[in-house]
Amino acid sequence: MPILLPHTNQVCESLVDALQYWSAVQPNDLLYRFLSSEDDSIQTITYGVLAEQAKAIAAILQQKKLQPGDRVILIYPPGLELISAYFGCLYAGITAVPVYPPLTPYLVEKLQRVLVNSQSKLLLTTSSIQEKLQQLKLLKQITFVPILKKLAQHYFAKRMDLARWDVEKINWLATDNISLHLAQQWQPVVVKGDHLAFIQYTSGSTGHPKGVMLTHTNLLNNLSILQQVCRGGKHSSGVNWLPPYHDMGLIGVILLAVFMGCSSTLMSPMSFLRNPKKWLKAISDYRVSICAAPNFAYDYCVNKIKEEERVGLDLSHWEVALNGAEPIHFETLERFYEAFKNYGFRKEAIFPCYGLAEATLYVSGSGCLNGYQYHYFSDVGLHQNRVESLNNNNPKAKAIVSCGLPSQELCIVDPNTCQLCSPNEIGEIWIKGPSVAKGYWQNDEETEATFHVRIQPSRQDEFSGQDEYLRTGDLGFLFQGQLYITGRIKDLIIIHGMNYYPQDIEHTVNHCHDSIRNGCTAAFSVTSVPCNLADEEKLIVVTELSPTHEKSEENYRKICETIAQAIAENHELAVHSIVLIKAKTLPKTTSGKLRRRHTKTLYENQQLDVLFQWQAGEIQIQKTEIRQPATPLEAELLEMCGKLLERPVTLDENFSYLGVDSLLATQLISRIREQYDVELPIHNLFECKSIVDLAKLIEKTKAENS
Repeated sequence: MPILLPHTNQVCESLVDALQYWSAVQPNDLLYRFLSSEDDSIQTITYGVLAEQAKAIAAILQQKKLQPGDRVILIYPPGLELISAYFGCLYAGITAVPVYPPLTPYLVEKLQRVLVNSQSKLLLTTSSIQEKLQQLKLLKQITFVPILKKLAQHYFAKRMDLARWDVEKINWLATDNISLHLAQQWQPVVVKGDHLAFIQYTSGSTGHPKGVMLTHTNLLNNLSILQQVCRGGKHSSGVNWLPPYHDMGLIGVILLAVFMGCSSTLMSPMSFLRNPKKWLKAISDYRVSICAAPNFAYDYCVNKIKEEERVGLDLSHWEVALNGAEPIHFETLERFYEAFKNYGFRKEAIFPCYGLAEATLYVSGSGCLNGYQYHYFSDVGLHQNRVESLNNNNPKAKAIVSCGLPSQELCIVDPNTCQLCSPNEIGEIWIKGPSVAKGYWQNDEETEATFHVRIQPSRQDEFSGQDEYLRTGDLGFLFQGQLYITGRIKDLIIIHGMNYYPQDIEHTVNHCHDSIRNGCTAAFSVTSVPCNLADEEKLIVVTELSPTHEKSEENYRKICETIAQAIAENHELAVHSIVLIKAKTLPKTTSGKLRRRHTKTLYENQQLDVLFQWQAGEIQIQKTEIRQPATPLEAELLEMCGKLLERPVTLDENFSYLGVDSLLATQLISRIREQYDVELPIHNLFECKSIVDLAKLIEKTKAENS
């Protein structure tokens, strides 16, 4: 279905059409500006140059005999090289598969599985990333043929196409040094709306990966909706620090700029996490009109940007402040407005929205310049899946932020009966429309269960609906025509705007200690615990121990330390609580499947058969055993960590016990860089088990760099 580019008569059937048009009309106009987090340098690229780079990369792909529809994995840091490589794939008719750089064992394993599932024939990257991977010896792991063959044979056990896809022939190509002269050798290909624009993998290391198949039609339709609700066009501009590997960062910012013919300023997630003021300063300096971020980011700005640091900000040009990707909290929106209203930020700019990868990105939102709306409902009723409106002065009332008017056909359905809910019932959100993806790559069973469901009749005389819907797995209701989100059926864990699958965390826990019973771990999140960020989700792990384990408090603490360290190293997450329980007491179905939600209920009601429970922030070393810093560096790091965590810490206290996650780790790395002029990769920090280890790492790095 062709789409008109905004404010033009240009028909557009693919993203290639969009870039071709704008690069011809405004070749010298700025498209992207990238703010480096390392040296504060600024890289820029125009519409014309991006089109030439895309053609040059496409020419190389064509010379390598890749055929339209083949898959190619993209491994890039945030930056302009990723964008050029992505459009290079589009210009060659190739299906791009963007992934995070595999700098941890968890990401290496995920890449291996994505390689097998996608049957990719080439990995595109930069020279520096390839060099780093070689130094870390991860290239050998990634191309370790026996592992890949074992995975491939398992996945394709019932298929005959393994023979035509040889894992030994996977090659690498660095694209940052490709000459623009090669653009002249590009052979145009026909790219239609139903062709795949990229595959977005949503799952992690366990089970079969789920790659969402997005077509050019899906993308253009969703981008058109976004442009209309944000009232965007050539005059618009944005600033983005979101990871550029999936929907909100890639589609909602990078591709939206090309669709609208405007410019966008980009920075890495690290830049924002180290110093959130950089985000707001860029919005101020470049007079930006549209920006998007998860709920936690707005809280983070309020907590980390001091009043005196806000002086000089001008947020008056910020017309659309999208808030999505995780649960939206009324208190967060109020706090952000109160903190920055004196610097030009207007309440009307706040734009709560809802979406998911399977629907490309955007599903509903409050609308540009309408501000956010909220209503009070019975908290008791919400827990019983009932919608009961209350006055705000009722002690049992809870404020829920509206996610606005749906942009696609949307129904609220009973997830068990698949029948339509009554207006006062909470149910699963089902969606139908041209933005809904084609399904999951090489996963017919999941595709059928998720993308091809039908509404069932509630009476015998009714006919079953013939239209197929997407099951979102999210719970909510419609009230006065607006969508309100209340929870999730699926067990997805969302922390700091990032999605984590409990199966991945459970897989890590099950294999980290001999006393843990394999397959008897449940990971979930709770929001009913005190924390610095309002209502932020916290990770809980419940695991069974074998009957023969050593029954002592010292051993229990060691097991918890091992679990926390393994999760930190593999997922860069801090565990809020670890609960060790007796064997054969973890709730399961009759078929042996985990009952995570029931386990969560038992945890919240303190009804688990607990052997030992550990809480984050507990100091595990007795005062008599606390030793003093042996060097000035240890003393300085001790003080630095204490200020960062806002509580006393000890030299030998395990980082995992300290509750250090990717957010706190980024802040710590930033302070180390500022004070000692040492740049530490975040995965190296998680390999340190204490401040003593960290001091040794800093000394070693300084010596190697001298």
